Amino acid sequence: MRKPEPTKDDKESSLIKRVANGDREAFRELYSICERRLYAYLIKMTGNQADAEDLVIEVMLAVWQAAKTFKGNSRLSTWILGIAHNKAMNTISKTGRQTTTELEQAADLASAEPDPHSRQVEREQHERISTALQQLSAEHRVVIELTFYHGRSYAEIAQIAGCPVNTVKTRMFYAKQHLKQILAAEGIEGGF
Repeated sequence: MRKPEPTKDDKESSLIKRVANGDREAFRELYSICERRLYAYLIKMTGNQADAEDLVIEVMLAVWQAAKTFKGNSRLSTWILGIAHNKAMNTISKTGRQTTTELEQAADLASAEPDPHSRQVEREQHERISTALQQLSAEHRVVIELTFYHGRSYAEIAQIAGCPVNTVKTRMFYAKQHLKQILAAEGIEGGF
C-alpha cells in the first residue's frame, strides 16, 4: 500500500521543527515559502514598501528566534501571520502612517499570472477596493485582508490579532458596513 503524500501542513511542521533545531537550510526554505505572501500582506497593512520589506525580515527573524515555541496549536502560517500582524500594528502606531499601497505590486505578488485583459480588470477593481480599504481603521482592515485575501477563518484571525472571535466578527460587521458606504459614495454597489 502506498504512503499518502505529505500535506502542506506536514511539510511546514517538518520545516519548523528543523528550524527550531537550528537548521539554516530549512529556514531558507521556509523563508522562500513565506516571503512573497508576507510582503503582500505587510504592504497592504502598512501601505509602505520600505516598511513592508523591513517587516518581512523582522518577522522571519522572529520566526527563527521563536521556532522552538511553536506548539502546533494552529497552522504554521497562522502563527507567522500573527507575528506579522503584531509587527505591522507596531509599525503603524510608531510611524502614524497608513498610506495608499502599491496594490498592483501586492496583487502581482499574491496571484498567479492571468491574461493581460483580466489582469487589467482585476487591477482596476483592486485599486478601487484598496483605496476604500485604506480608509478603514487598521483593526477593520486586517479582518478584511485576512478573510478575503488570505482565506483565514475568524478563529485564525482571532489568534493572529490576539483578540476574541466575537471581536473579529464585530470588526468584520463594521468593516463591511463602512466599506459599503465608501464604495457606494464612489458609485460602486457591491458584494461586501
